[in-house]
Amino acid sequence: FLRLVIIPAITLITFIWAASFTSPAAAQVLAKMRIFGIGLLTMVLSTDKRFKKPETDPDVIKGVSDAATKRVIFIRHGESDWNEVFNRGFGPSFFVRLLKAVFREVGELSITPDSVFIDSALSPLGMFQARELVQFLEKDSSTTDHPDLHALLKGDSATADSVIFSSNLRRALATAAIGLQQRLQRTGEKCHIASCLQEISFNLDAGALAPALGIPDLHAIAPEMWSTYDPQELFDPSLNTGDKPIFGTGLQRMNAFCELVFGREESTIIATGHSLYFRSFFQTFLPRGAEHVAKKKKMVNSGTVAFNISRAVHAGKQVYRIEPDSVTVVYGGFAR
Repeated sequence: FLRLVIIPAITLITFIWAASFTSPAAAQVLAKMRIFGIGLLTMVLSTDKRFKKPETDPDVIKGVSDAATKRVIFIRHGESDWNEVFNRGFGPSFFVRLLKAVFREVGELSITPDSVFIDSALSPLGMFQARELVQFLEKDSSTTDHPDLHALLKGDSATADSVIFSSNLRRALATAAIGLQQRLQRTGEKCHIASCLQEISFNLDAGALAPALGIPDLHAIAPEMWSTYDPQELFDPSLNTGDKPIFGTGLQRMNAFCELVFGREESTIIATGHSLYFRSFFQTFLPRGAEHVAKKKKMVNSGTVAFNISRAVHAGKQVYRIEPDSVTVVYGGFAR
């Protein structure tokens, strides 16, 4: 094994490392190998999903007179390349999808910053799902079930009292840019990249390509955007702290997001993100005794759900509570 695998591997890495000083392509291959190495290490060692819900039932602050309340709107990203490979079943077509993805990763993307598996981008279907959200928001708000929320998302009203955040992963940023482009173009506001919204998962696709204070490569969505679209102008990376730590937890990021929500002046926070994160959020901050679909089912791709969340101090600690009756499906909703 040492002679057949380890020594050739070390030789290859050494050769690529030496070539990286003079060859941009070799430098990119080396960077990609490093990213994959960290990703594989994360899959083995990560503590991201290894957390328990807080012992305190959110209902302890129900009815507290001095509780602060905010409205949050979650938007799940469209289908990703990773979802296309792994979430469409494991029949004979799975191996075809997997081989195509591997060949694309190795053959087309090894010398670029792009990746099929790491920080997986929107698939063609994911692009279509984001466009469907655009089409929904192009409707007359008065004809929808929740005209106030619809008007807010399309930028017709109360935009000054709301703000847009997104996970630092490309599929979420692309969904925000495409799906909310009517509002973004109209208001000229920025979408804030927030690492605290990064997906809760051990998988490779949940790792971030963009470094701290960076904006990931989103050139693929340019055909879906307005003519003067510039990601450097659209996104604010000041809250992008880079990839999540291997030994951190999703609970830490969810609490950080709650702190972010209540640290803002705006009354409404719009956040694009991920299914496991959102389901964990509902499981954590809905009352323990509440039987709710949001605790059990994932939001559908490009699904949009609004809710009210309150904060108050109990026994010297901050406690957050989602009002079950406030959970409102604006578009798409939850999987069956």
